[in-house]
Amino acid sequence: MALSDREITRVALTIQNQLGAWRLRQYNRLSDEIARVTTSLSELQVVRSKLSHCSRRQWHAAAKSLVDQTQRILAYLPHSATDAKWALEGFRTDVPPLREIYEELKQTEAEFGDLKYCGETHDIAVATDPIELEGVFLGDFEVQLHVANICEARLQTALSIVALDPHPAASNNRVTHPHVNDEQLCAGDGRTAIQAALSGGRICDFFTLVRSVLTNYNQDSPFIPLSDWDGTVCSDCGYTMPDDDVHGRPAVLRGLH
Repeated sequence: MALSDREITRVALTIQNQLGAWRLRQYNRLSDEIARVTTSLSELQVVRSKLSHCSRRQWHAAAKSLVDQTQRILAYLPHSATDAKWALEGFRTDVPPLREIYEELKQTEAEFGDLKYCGETHDIAVATDPIELEGVFLGDFEVQLHVANICEARLQTALSIVALDPHPAASNNRVTHPHVNDEQLCAGDGRTAIQAALSGGRICDFFTLVRSVLTNYNQDSPFIPLSDWDGTVCSDCGYTMPDDDVHGRPAVLRGLH
C-alpha cells in the first residue's frame, strides 16, 4: 500500500530534523578537533618563550628538555590537523530542503515498488527480491532505516537488515547473509558511499547502495563464506561439512576431519 502524501511529508520532515541534528554534532566535532590544534599551538608558544629565556641564561640542560618537549608537540600536531581536516568532510553537503527529501522518498517508493513506514518508531523500510549468490539461496530481505537514529552518525544504529525468508548459515543462524550478522550489515568498501548518501539526504541512493551490497558477494570479507554456508556442523569441533561428504562417510569416520 502506497504511503499518502501526508505520511511521506511527515517522514521527510523527520529525516530533515535528524540531518540537522547530525550537522550540529559535526559542528561540535569540528570544534573539538580545532581545540586540539590550538592547544598544541599554545603549548608551542609557551615553549618558545621558555626556550628564549633559557638561551639568554645559557641553561643548556633546561633548553634540552624544552627541545624534547617541542619534538613531542610537533609530532602530535600533524595528527590533530589531519583530524580537523577530516571533520571538515562532513560539511561538503548542506541539509537538503524538505521538498528534495520528499522527492527522494517518492523515488524510493517507485524504485522498490513499496515503502513501509512505522509512525511509532519513525522507521522506513524497503524489501529486496529473493537473493541467490553463487548458487546459494538466501531469500529476500527488508532494509530498515531507523530515521530517529540518523543523528547518531553511526550506520550500525541507523540500519538493520532483516531476513524475511531466512536461510541462515548452517554454523550460525544469526548470519542470514554472508555480509549480515545479527541484522547488522558489513558494507565493506561500500560503507563510505552509503554513509555519504544518508548524510546528504539521498534516501533512494542509500537504499539502492545497500541493496547492491546484498546482491553482490565479496569473498574477502564475509562473516561466513558461501562455500561453508550449507552442510552439517560437527557437534564436537564445530567444523561444517558438506552434506554429501557427511552422508558418504561411514558413521565411525564422520567425526574425523
